[in-house]
Amino acid sequence: MDIGVERPLLIADKKLPINKRVTVKITKAAKQPKVALADSKSIQTYWGYHVTSTRGSFGKLTKSRNYDLVIATSKIGAPLTQVRDELAERWKQSDNILVAFGAPSRGLAEIVSQEKLSLDKVADFTVNTIPNQGTETVRTEEALYASLALLNIICD
Repeated sequence: MDIGVERPLLIADKKLPINKRVTVKITKAAKQPKVALADSKSIQTYWGYHVTSTRGSFGKLTKSRNYDLVIATSKIGAPLTQVRDELAERWKQSDNILVAFGAPSRGLAEIVSQEKLSLDKVADFTVNTIPNQGTETVRTEEALYASLALLNIICD
């Protein structure tokens, strides 16, 4: 298992799903650390964002889940500076928030258009968090960090 140290570690006697995020606790700090599975709910500090994977479409996801706020990120969205105050107010009133990102090959607008939908029908806000990006697409992991950092600043 890759926990971000020099080499992968093993958790003995555990059958873990491949490519799934798990929480571990370092039980022995050493050149070859020892780790044990941990319950993320027992962690008292912020433990990162929650990722949900689904086989359904984005349009169905936004309609089938109980989201108080849906934010679509897109290069065709409104600059975050234009919707900052309204978005921050809605954020503070929401408990279950979905922030969605496109794929390397297609943005969210293209994805929902296949369902004969538009972003303004499935999202409360469509925002451009990386204006003047200078590239055709921004890698999802870069968009994720940039967007969550900005949302953290304006919605704190």
